[in-house]
Amino acid sequence: MSSKAVLPPSRLRRSSPETTVHLLQKKLDVAEKETIGLVHKLSGLGFNGSSRLKNGGGEQRGDSSQMNSPDPIQPFIPRSAETEVLHKNYQTLVSRLCRNESQIQTLRLNFCSVQTARDLAKKEAGTLKEQVDVLAETHHAEVGRLNKELERTKKECRDAGVARKASEDEARRLQAALNDAAYTNSDFTVGFEDIQIAKQKLAKRVNELREELGREVSLRGSLEDSHAMLLQRTCEMESILESERREVESMNENCIELRHEGARLMEEKNQESARRKAIEEALTTLKAELASKDVKVAELLEQNKVFASALAASKKTCSDLHTEVEKQATLVIDTQTLLVQVQSERETLQEFVQKNTPHPSQEEQSVVAGLESRINLLEKQKQDYESRLSQERQGKQSVQSSSSRIEEQLISAKLKLSEKETIHQNEMASLEHAIGVVKDELNEALKEKEAVLRSKDSLMDEVNQAVDSMTEERRSVQEKIIQAQAEVTNLTRHKEAAEQDNSQLRERISILEQHQSAHQKVESTITELLDSKNRLAYEKGQLQNRVEQLQRDMKSMDNVHADASKLKSINADLEAKLREAKRELTEGKQNLQHMENVLKQEHANASRKEEDFSLAIQVRDSALKDAEKLREELEALKRREKQKTTTLQKNLSDARSDHNKMAATLESIMTSHGQLQVVVETFQTEMGQRDHELAALRQERQSHKRSTEKMQREVTRLQEQLAAMETADSNQLASLNIDLTKAAQSQTKMATRLQEALATVSKQQVALEGLQGELDKRAAQYHILSDTRQHEKEESHRIKEELAGKVESLKQQLKSTRDSNQKKLTLELSELRQTHTDSKSRAEKLPKENKELLSKLDDVEQKHSKLKIRLASQKTQLDQFRNTQRSNKDLETQLLQIQDQLKEMEQTKTEYAAKNRDQSRTIASFMDQMSGLQRELGSLSEIQKEESYQSRDKVRKLEKDAEKASRIQKENAKLKKQLRETEEKTLATEEKLAEASNESLQISNHLQEAHDWFQSRYSSLQKALSETKKKQALLEQTAAEQQRELSHERQKSESQTKKAEEMIRASRQALNQLANQAEVDQLETKTQMHNLAMRVQAERDHATYADHKMQKLLNTSAELVEELTLELDRSYSNTRP
Repeated sequence: MSSKAVLPPSRLRRSSPETTVHLLQKKLDVAEKETIGLVHKLSGLGFNGSSRLKNGGGEQRGDSSQMNSPDPIQPFIPRSAETEVLHKNYQTLVSRLCRNESQIQTLRLNFCSVQTARDLAKKEAGTLKEQVDVLAETHHAEVGRLNKELERTKKECRDAGVARKASEDEARRLQAALNDAAYTNSDFTVGFEDIQIAKQKLAKRVNELREELGREVSLRGSLEDSHAMLLQRTCEMESILESERREVESMNENCIELRHEGARLMEEKNQESARRKAIEEALTTLKAELASKDVKVAELLEQNKVFASALAASKKTCSDLHTEVEKQATLVIDTQTLLVQVQSERETLQEFVQKNTPHPSQEEQSVVAGLESRINLLEKQKQDYESRLSQERQGKQSVQSSSSRIEEQLISAKLKLSEKETIHQNEMASLEHAIGVVKDELNEALKEKEAVLRSKDSLMDEVNQAVDSMTEERRSVQEKIIQAQAEVTNLTRHKEAAEQDNSQLRERISILEQHQSAHQKVESTITELLDSKNRLAYEKGQLQNRVEQLQRDMKSMDNVHADASKLKSINADLEAKLREAKRELTEGKQNLQHMENVLKQEHANASRKEEDFSLAIQVRDSALKDAEKLREELEALKRREKQKTTTLQKNLSDARSDHNKMAATLESIMTSHGQLQVVVETFQTEMGQRDHELAALRQERQSHKRSTEKMQREVTRLQEQLAAMETADSNQLASLNIDLTKAAQSQTKMATRLQEALATVSKQQVALEGLQGELDKRAAQYHILSDTRQHEKEESHRIKEELAGKVESLKQQLKSTRDSNQKKLTLELSELRQTHTDSKSRAEKLPKENKELLSKLDDVEQKHSKLKIRLASQKTQLDQFRNTQRSNKDLETQLLQIQDQLKEMEQTKTEYAAKNRDQSRTIASFMDQMSGLQRELGSLSEIQKEESYQSRDKVRKLEKDAEKASRIQKENAKLKKQLRETEEKTLATEEKLAEASNESLQISNHLQEAHDWFQSRYSSLQKALSETKKKQALLEQTAAEQQRELSHERQKSESQTKKAEEMIRASRQALNQLANQAEVDQLETKTQMHNLAMRVQAERDHATYADHKMQKLLNTSAELVEELTLELDRSYSNTRP
């Protein structure tokens, strides 16, 4: 009966020590009452308990206050005449006891099954609906597996039957040995009772451990919730940073718009100067006509000469004012009105001169009035110009204020970092103080323990004295024990039957545990399948978004026919689509590599399991067969993918040929635009031939030089500020790194101190348990001795009762002291555990806060890098401005040479119209090809979906094989090895993550190089345009050379993009490998898998960010080319008659 399995503890909340003491007292009272009733029943069956009852009754009458603590039961004193009654009733009592025990055991097992069912129902209540569908699919596979397990269990049952027979033979042999060793039965009974007491203690200890596990689970849940909150905070910080980045980009766009407005104002100024030249030429023609008149108008001519001198002076003043006014864009409408007025006045003057030649004074007055009106208009324009200058100055001040705000934000961030450092230092000081308090409390507990041990030694001395007096009585008792050997033999038989029942129950428990483990594995597989399903749904959403974007692009492409800028945007979209197709191919290859890695890991696990477990050979053979099938299927998939890659390469070659054709058409459009620009320049040369306009242009150059010098000064000032900021940030980063290293060292010290404190606490617990066991043994010995002493003569009853009273008082004292010590120790242990949990939580918060600080530092560094990039872009823009000045100088020298080529440009206009028609036709054919490419992409997406379904089925098969193999791994040594391996793997994964981050940095460097290359190429194209203006006679040869250069440069750009894509592939492969390792480690340690998954997700986000950056760079390059074409179109539209 004592060897039966211990019941599992109920998952109730922990009760207070006062309630437990109260319950124990109630149970003791009930047990003592039941013992009294049993004694009465035994007396009815033939036992002699009259003396005990009489004594007990007298005591109850005499001492009614001791109802809660009755006297111990006096043993049965047999008689020679009542042995037959005992033999008759003995078997009935034994059968009743066996039945009661079997019923109690069945009730306990039913209670365990109900409790496990409740726990499983609570766990599975949330995900029951989703699991039903998955379990329906896996039902057939589980039926086969269960059949195999039935066969295996039948074999095991046969082996168990053989072992049972052998054990029965051994039991018989032991029974014979027990008959020989009758004298040692007393010690055996004492040991048996000690074992029962130890089992009860172990059961209590197991209950306490399970309660502690429940608390740790709740703590873990709270920690996970706090981790989720921290992740949400980081996401919010990232959104804030993105909003700030958008504001900075909007500022850059505003600057670019201001520059474009400046260029537009320059163009409008040139147009105004040309119109002014036309007006002056008309005035000279009028003067020539007046000079050719009759001699009668000689006086008028002399007066006209005086008037011309006055006009020259007024023109100089007007030119000085006009140089200041020509910089603004709003004066175009006013100048046009002036031109209309001047033309009308010219016509009126001509009419007036023809009609009224003999009236020069009126003509002079009218001309003077017109000049005065013009001067007034010019003064008004000057005032408007000054107002606009004030507005521009206000815009500059607003930009400076925004820069000052950014600096203030940086200063506030630094202050926040310093505050967090002080908070960390305070927390470390508080932790050290708490550790000191814990040490003091431990020292006090050790002192109390020493005092308890001393009191225990004194009590043990008294007990030993009592034991010496009882040894003599024990000899007489041993003679009576020999008579009870017959009874012991019967008890041994019943014990063997109970042991057999116990073995059967243990087998049932093991089967239940196997079922529970299988159920847990099924739950883990279901969770993994749900995770994979969520990932596939996420990828499906991404693909749908891509398809919608492609459809939108196609709808916008339908309206495009003849614009070169839109053709370039189409080329950019095609390149993006080709990249997406390449990405999808790489993802398929990565999936194949993932499957191969999984197969390799399965083979490695199978090889390890062969060495440790001989029973797993059949499972390994089946897994190998399945692996061979999977290899064949993978080879077939590889062949299919090779065919797909060949077809895609053909499509890519066709697309490249079309791209080359489109590039040729774009180059022809560029040449035609260049020719049109030459036409514009000829119109400007015809309108600007006078010297005073050149002087005005020189003054404008001087003003531009002054503005450029101002800009250079501002750039140098900003560079100095940046250098100062970088030095300050580097110093702060160094101080922060030093503080972080100190914090890490202090954390390690704290961990070691906490481990030492836990070790001391565990040692104290072990010592307390040993003391409690010894006390219980001594109490049992007291019970035995008190029972033996009651068998003496009537003369020694008084002495025995006195000794029993003393023993009971000692017991009460021991119980009171033990309870008080237990209470103290439990309180101290609870306080230590609370301090331990607090220190753990603080130690876990510290690295999280350190990570937040590091992320903020990285953000600050990124902001500095962006500021550097802006400075570089400003420098390049200054260089471009200087180049434009140089090109303006060259244009002025070439203005006189292009007048003869106007007639040729008119012919080129007709040719340009024919070319535009051809281009519209090519665009229509290109749209048809785009529709064909979209269809092919749709077919590819369907094929990839089919392959994804096949891969899911294969993954499920592999997971089933893994579950079969995982059932064999149940040894503690392997678990320790696996923990060590997981630690090594975590280190390896951290190294790989560092390598992946370095690769991502390399990718960003490559992207930066590509961006610089595009900028340099843009400047080189501008220089090429200026050179084509000088060498118009060799237009055909230069066009061919430019086509070659463009093809070579496109190859370079494609090679660079390929390199970037290869780097991205390598980084993704590394990420996939890390993800595979994390999935393998998930079965072993779930906590480590969570951290690894978060890191892998961060690396994936970084890779996607690099991809987005590459696309942005390509879009910016396309936008730059589009802006060039738009500027050419504007210049052409402005120069049209």
